[in-house]
Formats: sequence, structure tokens, C-alpha cells
Amino acid sequence: MKRMIIIIVIVLASAISGISNNAAMDIPLLSKPPVIDGRLAPGEWAGTLPFADFQYISKYKVVVSPGLRTEAYMGRTAEALWFAFRCYHDQLSLLRTAETRHDGNVWTDDSVELFLDTRGTRADYYHVIANMAGVVYDAYNKVSLRDVTWDSGAETAGQLLEDGFIIEVMVPLSSLNLGLNTTQAINMNICRNVSCGGWNQARFGKYHVPASWQAFRLPGMGPESYPLVLEKGEWSPLAGENEMMVRIRNMTGKPVELAGTLAVAQGKEQQAPAVRAEMLAGGTTELRVPYSVKELETVHFKLSLRNDKQREVFSAHRILDPKPIAAVEVDSDILERGENPSLTVTLNVTRAAAPNYGVRLVARTLDGKEICSRDISAAGQTQIHETLDISKVPPKTSALEIETFVTDTKSQREVLRVKTPLRIVPSPWNNEGI
Repeated sequence: MKRMIIIIVIVLASAISGISNNAAMDIPLLSKPPVIDGRLAPGEWAGTLPFADFQYISKYKVVVSPGLRTEAYMGRTAEALWFAFRCYHDQLSLLRTAETRHDGNVWTDDSVELFLDTRGTRADYYHVIANMAGVVYDAYNKVSLRDVTWDSGAETAGQLLEDGFIIEVMVPLSSLNLGLNTTQAINMNICRNVSCGGWNQARFGKYHVPASWQAFRLPGMGPESYPLVLEKGEWSPLAGENEMMVRIRNMTGKPVELAGTLAVAQGKEQQAPAVRAEMLAGGTTELRVPYSVKELETVHFKLSLRNDKQREVFSAHRILDPKPIAAVEVDSDILERGENPSLTVTLNVTRAAAPNYGVRLVARTLDGKEICSRDISAAGQTQIHETLDISKVPPKTSALEIETFVTDTKSQREVLRVKTPLRIVPSPWNNEGI
């Protein structure tokens, strides 16, 4: 009797943890990639690896009710990993799809999660979350480090059904630094978040615990297929004229020559300047590509490099909403004749970077005549207050325009130009007309 009790406890402990001790599983190679549209078309996911038996990661709940069960499908093509989640939900009124921000709190919605240990070391991993609206959170994680500036380039789509919902996800292999893996094996967990109860379901182990995840075989990895790895990427969060910088390393023992583009998509505007990477064996290089974007409208960046067979072997992604490099405020947009305007220029940069910018203020009449100007060095300041002397404004002038220029003093590039209109009205203390 004691022996039976011990066996039951072991089984329950395994069910609660979700830890899989199975050997590495093959990820099927699909003959045709699925369409990421939130629909499980007949036969579209045939040949994929199906999964059920998701379990709650909780010491209080072990068995998932039929009304909240989850089914998933996984496969691969030469360029991507593909996932589909069929999530049942018997209380649709409690579904939550509220997050709209990229890298926002997507996990608080009804959503799905991917944990990808692509080096196979169980030490660091990539994390991708998607909700029904196609909003994505993605990050690179290592011990206590969480880098949300890493973007996966994932494509996602969802659909609401009468008894639940579907979420499909595609993750490009070229964004996963597979050149760091020579074992042909990765570790993975796939999960679902049920917002109404805060219940987390997982198929292979625990959230954020790589040691508990399932091993999968992924042929075609390593430096021969993915020769470059990303060491560092910088994408300016500011609007205007900028440049992307990525530092990449050649993981092979021979020179590499790759060509591609930096795709910059903002609304209907598209840019795709050409990029080339020529690297010595084992060498490191920095690619710098200029681009121009507007403020406060989401930009999608994709740096893509392809080999001589036109296969994408490296990609780096970033999604952000550029801020203006500076904000300009005037104490009042209506001046009484004889008053001088005071301006505040706030630089959206760090204090350490502020000395790299200069500010020029110019007051003009509407016909272009310059009244006064002032050149200001930021000198470590991120907020500059300045009063302009417009005492030389011509009589009867009813309007002025103050133009603010912000310049990168290192490159001498103008990074921002803002025009601020001012009205001039008679002073109530005299009888002069305009």
C-alpha cells in the first residue's frame, strides 16, 4: 500500500510541473508553409506535430477542464517555425484582448507564449507572446536580464470562434542566432494564458525554467546555415535622420559575403536601402545604415541578409514609435507688443548624450525677415530655457515665427526643425495700433 501511494505522488508531481523527460522530438518539415491568417484551413496544418494535454502551472489545479482545453500544432520550413493554437473557452464573455502596444503587457490578455532556447544550453532563451489581435511581446532572457529591444520578426494572427479562439504564429529562423548552436537541438515550451482566472497552461514544463522544457531536433542549424550572429543592435527611438547600427560576427572559418536590405516601413511609406556584409573568417563588423522616419507613427525595421542562393540567413528586427528628438514649448503664443517670448527646448536624449546636440533659435516675420537668432550648446542639459529679444520687430507686425533647429554636432546633420507661430497684439497700456 505504501508503494502505491509513492507512485501516485510521483505521477501527480510530474503532472503539476509539466516536466517532460522524453527524448528529443523531431520538428516536421512542411512541404508548404501555412498562411498566418487566424484560420485553421482544412489540411493546412497537416504533417505538423500535434499537442494536447496542456496542464496548469499551479499547485492547486492539475487537470484542465474540457471547456478550457488547448490544442497546438508545430512545424518548420527552411526559413521559419510555425505554430497554431486552438484554445477552447466556455465563457467567451470573460475573454480579454485589451493590449494594443508592441512589447506591452500581452500576457495579461488571453494569449499564447513560446519559450525558445535556441542555443540548447538551458541558460538563455527567446520569449514570444501573442494575443488574438496579433499584438506581440518578444524579448531575449538570460538569468535576470530581460532585453525587450530584441524583436523576433514574428507574424501572428487570431480569430474568435463560438467556443474559443485561434492564434497562429510564425517565427523566422534567421532572427534566432542559430549560428551559436552546433548540436542540432533546441529546448522549447509552448503555453497559454487564461486571463479570467490567471491560470497559466503549459505543455512542456514551467514558464521561464529552461531546465524543464522539451528538447527538439532542428536540422540545418549551425554556422554553415546561419553564419552570422547578432552581438549588438542599436535603433534610435527618435524621429528624423538616424542610422541603424548592428554588430555581427561571422561564426564560420571562411570569409562571408552577404547582401540584403534594411526595410523601413512606416504607414504607407517604405524604404529599403541596400546593405552588404563582407567579413573575414571569424571576424566581427558593424553595419551602419542611414534612414529617416517621422515621429509618433509606428515603424517596422527589418535588416535582412541573404546568401548567394537568395536564402535569408540573418535578420534583425525592431518595432518602435519614434519620439521627436526635442519638444519645443513657448510660454505664450500671443504676445503684447514689447514682450519677449520665452522658449523651452526639451531634448529626448540622455544627459550624457546632450552635449552632442546644438540648438539654434531664429525669429522671423512671416515674409522671412530675420529679427534675431541665438545659438545654444546643450552642454549636458536636456532642458534649455531661452528668452529671445524681439525688440527690433518692425512696427505694426502682427505675427512672427520662431524656428528651432536641433543639430547633431558630431555629424553636423540637422535632426529636427520646428516652426512655432506667435501673434503680436497691442498692449492695453498704450494706444498704439497694430
